[in-house]
Amino acid sequence: NASFILALRDSGVDFVCCDMPDANTLTVGLFAVLAQHERETISKCTKDALAAKKARGAQLSSPQNFTTAVIAQGQAAM
Repeated sequence: NASFILALRDSGVDFVCCDMPDANTLTVGLFAVLAQHERETISKCTKDALAAKKARGAQLSSPQNFTTAVIAQGQAAM
């Protein structure tokens, strides 16, 4: 999230963005905040779309794909 990038900046850690080597602290901070906003927007849209689909009666998972062998394999992995 943006707080991680801003904490790095505030602690004096120098870092270079490979795709923007000339970025300054303003640019890095602005892009960090914009990226966090975009991430939050995508998350909200996804949750809203899944809730709407569920409200229409759609099944959001496919447990019929979980065979006994696959379930046993998953449990063994834990």
